[in-house]
Amino acid sequence: MSVPSLKVHAPTPLVIVCGGKTEIDFNKPLLSLRDAFMRISTKGRLAKFDIRIAEDLVRLPQAGYDDLLQLEADLSQLSELVMLFTESAGSFTELGIFSMDDEISPSLFVIVDRYNYLKDSFIRRGPLDYLSKKFGEHTVCVIDLVEHGSERIENVQTLDQDKFEKFIERKIFERLSSRPEPRTFLKARSGHLIKLMTGLIQNYASLTYDEIKRILVAIEIDEPDDKIRRLLGCAELFKWIKIEKNGTRTFYSALPGTIAVQFEIREGIGKVNRRDWRSAVREYWKEEDPDRFKCISSAAGGAI
Repeated sequence: MSVPSLKVHAPTPLVIVCGGKTEIDFNKPLLSLRDAFMRISTKGRLAKFDIRIAEDLVRLPQAGYDDLLQLEADLSQLSELVMLFTESAGSFTELGIFSMDDEISPSLFVIVDRYNYLKDSFIRRGPLDYLSKKFGEHTVCVIDLVEHGSERIENVQTLDQDKFEKFIERKIFERLSSRPEPRTFLKARSGHLIKLMTGLIQNYASLTYDEIKRILVAIEIDEPDDKIRRLLGCAELFKWIKIEKNGTRTFYSALPGTIAVQFEIREGIGKVNRRDWRSAVREYWKEEDPDRFKCISSAAGGAI
């Protein structure tokens, strides 16, 4: 593996959504703009994304985190977007925190209603102007609620959801087109480390923690154990890997998805068909390590 050639990307395109109260109950009135968005989040072009509300991801014991802000920072690096509907006191607080965070702010997509945006307030003159100047005007999206059948952000029950769906889908793709993700591997970025480890696991189908650690050290990545375990827990949260104990060992097995790492083979090794190589690795585990292969099969849904 040639380290300078490493390129990483997310196995699935992820979007984290923050904002107002959300229940996603189609039998109840809309609670917020975020609630309206989540109800249409599996439709049309949005269906290609893995869209999660932030609360569903904050499972600190599972992910090995004891710091909420660190979890949010790491998750943001894995996401295509961190959408923030500014419609509650909590979301305005998040706006202030996220806009000043170097890890989260490049992924932010802030949606604010026109009435509040036009106010000459600290929110507009502070974080919204800052984000627009630093990352471009597509970072902040102003929605005129009157045009969408609602009067104020505090009550969106009359929102025209069909019109809202077309509007927000278009604006999301405008924001994405303005945010090229650097894919060349940077070991200082936690998100890149998560994608790298996911890609390594994909290439070997399943690895133990010690094996992952040895591969990282071999390519001159020496991180503390608690950080590596935390980042692997993050990959599990996004369902890129499955962590499962079988026998006396714990295995980190790849779940279905696009290969997360690309690299060139070192000179002198010769040409390698990577798909055939991954298939041969699985066959080797099947014959030589049945405990590991059982976890590989489990992660693949029994399809192997």
